[in-house]
Amino acid sequence: MYASRDPDARSSRVRWVLLALAAAAAGAFILRIASVAEPLGIDQSLWASAVRGMSRGQLLYRDVWEQRPPGIYLIYLAGFRVYGWTPATVAWLDIFASAATVVLLYAIVRHDLLEAGRVVR
Repeated sequence: MYASRDPDARSSRVRWVLLALAAAAAGAFILRIASVAEPLGIDQSLWASAVRGMSRGQLLYRDVWEQRPPGIYLIYLAGFRVYGWTPATVAWLDIFASAATVVLLYAIVRHDLLEAGRVVR
């Protein structure tokens, strides 16, 4: 396949690729929303249980033990305080984390490709 020298054709291809990626992301989001009604998984239950203890004054790694770094517990704690103590909170936190990861990866790849001169601005 040869590279087109026509900037309009290249820009049009980039738009179609971005549109296809946006449609795929929207589809994945719609499929993931069903997890809001599902019960917590094993790991999620352990993390939520540890956070429940933390919310009652227990200290992580002293009173409540789980072998993960503290970030997941702090995120769960903030999420539960903002959205309430329901399994749906954990599902929404997972969905938000997935979306944030996609946006961050897109930004990193776009930045790297722009520096390499392979993406039309």
